[in-house]
Amino acid sequence: MTPEEFAAHPRVAAAVLSPDGAWIAAAVQRQDAAGGRYVSDLWRVPVDGSAPVQLTDGDTNDRAPCFRADGALGYLSDAQPECADGDHTHTQVWLLHDGTPSRLTDEPLGVSRFALDGDALVLTVPVLPGIPHAEQRAHAEDQKKNGPSILRYSTMPVRHWDHWRQPTRAHLVVIDAAGRRDLAPDVDGEFHESQWHVASGKVVITAVEIGTDRLDDTALWVFDLATGTRTVIPARPGINLVSPRLSPDGTRIAAARSARLPGAHGPVRLCTYTLDGHETVLAEDWDRWPTPVAWRGAEIIAAVRDQGTTSLYAVSAAGHTPVSLGHSHDGVSVTCGTIVGLQHHLLSPPAPFLLAADGVLQLLPLQPPPALDVVVESHVVTSTDGAAIQGFIVRPRQADGPLPGLLWVHGGPVSHWADWWHWRWNAAIFAAAGYVVALPNPRGSTGFGQDFVEGIWGNAWGGQCVADVLAYTDALSEREDVDSTRIGAMGASFGGYMMNWLGGTTDRFSCIVCHAGIYDFRSFYGVTDYPAYWGHQFGCDPYSDPEGHHRYSPVRNLPQWVTPTLIIHGEKDYRCPIDQALGLFEGLQRHGVPAELVVFPDEGHWIMKPRNVVAWHAVCLEYLAHQLAPASPA
Repeated sequence: MTPEEFAAHPRVAAAVLSPDGAWIAAAVQRQDAAGGRYVSDLWRVPVDGSAPVQLTDGDTNDRAPCFRADGALGYLSDAQPECADGDHTHTQVWLLHDGTPSRLTDEPLGVSRFALDGDALVLTVPVLPGIPHAEQRAHAEDQKKNGPSILRYSTMPVRHWDHWRQPTRAHLVVIDAAGRRDLAPDVDGEFHESQWHVASGKVVITAVEIGTDRLDDTALWVFDLATGTRTVIPARPGINLVSPRLSPDGTRIAAARSARLPGAHGPVRLCTYTLDGHETVLAEDWDRWPTPVAWRGAEIIAAVRDQGTTSLYAVSAAGHTPVSLGHSHDGVSVTCGTIVGLQHHLLSPPAPFLLAADGVLQLLPLQPPPALDVVVESHVVTSTDGAAIQGFIVRPRQADGPLPGLLWVHGGPVSHWADWWHWRWNAAIFAAAGYVVALPNPRGSTGFGQDFVEGIWGNAWGGQCVADVLAYTDALSEREDVDSTRIGAMGASFGGYMMNWLGGTTDRFSCIVCHAGIYDFRSFYGVTDYPAYWGHQFGCDPYSDPEGHHRYSPVRNLPQWVTPTLIIHGEKDYRCPIDQALGLFEGLQRHGVPAELVVFPDEGHWIMKPRNVVAWHAVCLEYLAHQLAPASPA
C-alpha cells in the first residue's frame, strides 16, 4: 500500500440502519475531482448482501445520515441551492425521500448537527449574539467582506485545535409543526463542543460551566421538545459528563462520568441519571473507562478500551456484570434491537456491521480492503518495574534478512494503540514498505487499569513511561527479523514529545521523526489552547513551580542530542503550537545535529488533506529509507 493508494482509498465514516432493517445508509469520504480535499457521498448498503448503491455524488459533503420514522433519509450537505436572499455555502439539513433530495433548513449560518425524532427536527446552529435572527446572514456576510476581523476575549481558552474561537454561540433549535423555536435563546457558550442525544420527544445536551480550576464542569440540560420546558441536572465541581444517551422511554440518561482529583486523572465511571438528578454508578469497580453509545432496551451498549482493543459491552441498567459483544467497533447505534456501526482492524479499514440480538455479526463492506502482505502480532514485554507492557508488532509477512525496526509512540498520553485502522497514523504503510513496526502501550495508556493511567500523571512524562518505551525497544531489537543496528523512532503529539525526550537522553536510535512534538515546557504552557488542562495534568505550572514544571522538558537535554531528526509540524496546530518545532529546529541546528524541518502551512495537529496525507507519508518513508539504509560493504 503506497501513500497514494492509502489517501485514495474510500473512507466509511458513518453507518445507520433503516427503520425497516433492510439497509444501511453509509457516509463514505473520497477525494474530490481535483484531488485536493475529501468530500462525502451517501450509499445504500442492503442487509441481504446485494450490491451497494450510491445515493448522492458530486463535490459536496453529504454526511451524517439519520433516518426519519417513515424511512426518509436525512443528512447534512453543503450543496448550494438557490436561496431567497442569495447563495450561501453553509451546511444545511437535506431529506432524501423516494430518490428525490429536498432541503429542510435554511439556517443563516448553517447547521452543525441534527437529529430527527418523530415530526421534530432538532438542530445545533451557530448564532451571532445580539443580532436578530433575520439579520444573522447579512451581518455575517458584511463582516466577512468589510470587517473588521477583530476577535476579542475576556477568558481562556481562545483557541481550539486548529482555529480561533469565533464570536458565534451554539444554540439548540427545534423545528416542528409549531414552527422554529430556540430552546435556549440566552445561552452564552454553555453548548461549546456539546454532546447531545434525542429520544422519545426529549433532548439531553451537555452544558459547560467553568470550574474554579478553569476546567469544564458539566451539567445536563433536558428539554421537552413539545413544550420547550427545561430540566437541569446541575454541574458538580470537578465532574465532567460525556456521551449522554437517553433511554428509549426518555426517563433515564446514561453518561460517562470523569472526576478530576488532586494529583490524579481520576476514574471514569458509567452512570445513569434520573431526570431529577439521582445518580447510579454501574459496575463501580470496573476501571476500563466505559462510554455509553446507545441503549438496547434496558441495557446500555458501552464502548470500552481493554488490553489494546476497543470493545462493545452490554451493561444492565441495574448494574449487572458487563457482557462483551466483540472488538474494534465505533460509530454505534441501535435500531429495533440491532446494533449497527463500523468495524475495523489494524489491517482493514472501517466497514459497516450489524450485530443482532442473538449475537450474530454481519459485516457489509462497501469495497475490498487494501491488499496488504502484512501481519499483526499482539506482543507483551516486561518493563523495568515488572509491569506487563502490551503493544502490537506490524511487519511484512515475508522478508529476506533482518529488517529495519521502527518504534512508534502514540499520542495522548492518555490514549492507546489498539487493533483498529488509523486514517492519520497508519502503521501498515510502513510495514508494507519493509519495516518491523512496534506500537507500544506504555504507562498512561488506557485499557490497562486506572493505576496504569495514573503512571503518567503529575509531571511524570519522563519517568516510567520512558522506561516502558525503552523496554519495548529492547524487545524489538532482540527479534530475529530485526536488524538491531537500524532502528528508528517516531511519534506525534505526546509521541512527538517522547521523541524529543529520547533525542536528548539516548543515542540508541538511528534516526528520529517528530510530528507535533513538545520541546520546551516553559514556552508551551502559555501558547497551547488549553493551558489549564496542562496545569491540571502536571499538578503545577511555570509560575508556581518553575523548576519542578520544567524537570522533564526536552530542551534541558539539548546538548546531549546527537541523533539525526526529522521535525514535522502543521502551522495551524494550536494544541502543540509550531513554536515548539521552530525552537527544536534552531536548537539542533545550533548544536550541529543533522535535522530537517517540514511544515504544512494549511494543516493543524493532524494532516488531513489528501495531497498532504500523501506528502506526509512520503517524506517520512523517504527520510527513514535514507537514515535506515543498510551499511555499505567495507
